[in-house]
Amino acid sequence: MSETRVLNTAAAATMSTAPTILTHAVKSAAVAAATPEDDAVAAVPEAELSAGAASGAFVPASAASSAAAAPAFESALGSTRDIRVAVIGNVDAGKSTLIGVLTSGVLDDARGSARGRVFHFKHEQDSGRTSAVGHHIMGFDAESRPVFNTVTAAAKPAQKNKAWHAVVSRSRQLVTFIDLAGHARYLKTTVSGLTGCYPDVALVIVNSLAGVTKMTREHLGIAVALGLPLCVVVSKIDRAYDNHLKEVKSQLSAVLKSRQANKLPVTVRSEADVDKVLADTTFRATPIFYVSAVTGQHVDLLQRYLAHITPARYAAAAAAAGAGAGDLKKNSFWCRRMTTRS
Repeated sequence: MSETRVLNTAAAATMSTAPTILTHAVKSAAVAAATPEDDAVAAVPEAELSAGAASGAFVPASAASSAAAAPAFESALGSTRDIRVAVIGNVDAGKSTLIGVLTSGVLDDARGSARGRVFHFKHEQDSGRTSAVGHHIMGFDAESRPVFNTVTAAAKPAQKNKAWHAVVSRSRQLVTFIDLAGHARYLKTTVSGLTGCYPDVALVIVNSLAGVTKMTREHLGIAVALGLPLCVVVSKIDRAYDNHLKEVKSQLSAVLKSRQANKLPVTVRSEADVDKVLADTTFRATPIFYVSAVTGQHVDLLQRYLAHITPARYAAAAAAAGAGAGDLKKNSFWCRRMTTRS
């Protein structure tokens, strides 16, 4: 099946009026784009970010409107905010490994120990590949310190319930990772997770050794079509040479800056870069983290981002309470889906 056909099929299954996103034109642009200088991606004009934040030109439909889908669950959490993060990307990009490191606080041993904590099935353990939609949590307390989950996904239900309750009770901000498959044969499963789990953010994992692949573009296209804010993690940097990282940076810059995606890539090197991205309420600024799950490089910066990100649905819910939810519902992709289902 061609790349364009797969993308159009996936988009059609989720949106009746979905735009054409990141098809062959974007792929050609990514290949033909000139390699930027080392700091080209990191340099995002402050004036452009400020102007976008002030105008509020773009509020992701999925994040803003899913406020209508979650009030019952969030009321049960009390003052704890639940941030739903869909983890997508090509097979062997290190999605499950990164989730294992983030949720447990234990670095990978480069032999699959971290991903083994989040796999549910024996065939996943044997192949090292996710084949189903998985949910894993971590939290951040009132001082934004990580609260880790100490139980593996394959543990007995009673053990997992106890561990999850401990994480939720200690957390001010809860992060639910939706672990999705990266192999092409499981694309329908990935689309189901992106549409049925109502994520607030799409965390796109890119293998620094493989670069932006066909399935990376497929997943990016679906996330953009759904209006999800993007966060990019370039993984396995402990094994990559400088030329690999430069090539990945060039590819990501071309794809994210394309007319279809319309994003402003920001290479995150410090806490100041994280704060700059978080200050952009339009979600055009797309952070790019260069992370190693083995050495732990820049994992702390990614944790800072997850600890402080505020999905648009929380702001939208507050605005709807003050001004009425009529306009929000009218412009809401998720509300249209819920109306159709009911």
